[in-house]
Amino acid sequence: MPRQWVVNASPLILLGKVGRSRLLCDLTDELIIPDAVAREVGVKSDGERQVQELLALPDVRLESAIAIPREVEAWDLGSGESEVISQALATEGSRAVVDDLEARRCALALGVEVVGTLGAVLRAKHSGLIPAARPIVARLREVGLYVSDQLVEKALAHLNE
Repeated sequence: MPRQWVVNASPLILLGKVGRSRLLCDLTDELIIPDAVAREVGVKSDGERQVQELLALPDVRLESAIAIPREVEAWDLGSGESEVISQALATEGSRAVVDDLEARRCALALGVEVVGTLGAVLRAKHSGLIPAARPIVARLREVGLYVSDQLVEKALAHLNE
């Protein structure tokens, strides 16, 4: 079964700011960008270019708006998070790529596996796609990734960094 990741705006924006958007593509067989996410990223500085560059790749696809199930609506998330989780629910074996804590809780409560921006970078290092995670994580924190020092150090310790 192909590995499919449904990505939210925050990971796209943050990884785009540090020039590492393609890591998401390299970590999965297919990267799905829901329509609401593409719109949200597109209004950011340089966001439209970033979305178009990703969509030009063979294993990235834009997914039209999907009906949001009641169990997702009940969490009162943003439109991007709601579409990501709904698409992941509708796509067997997919994973939601979200940083927002409530969205992560929602996805997990509904049985959807999650990974965030930090987790993606750690997986990239573990897979040999990048030589070191620490410099990328430091740069991501500079541009807006909100994670505690304790979590970062614990995560990097698993990679012997």
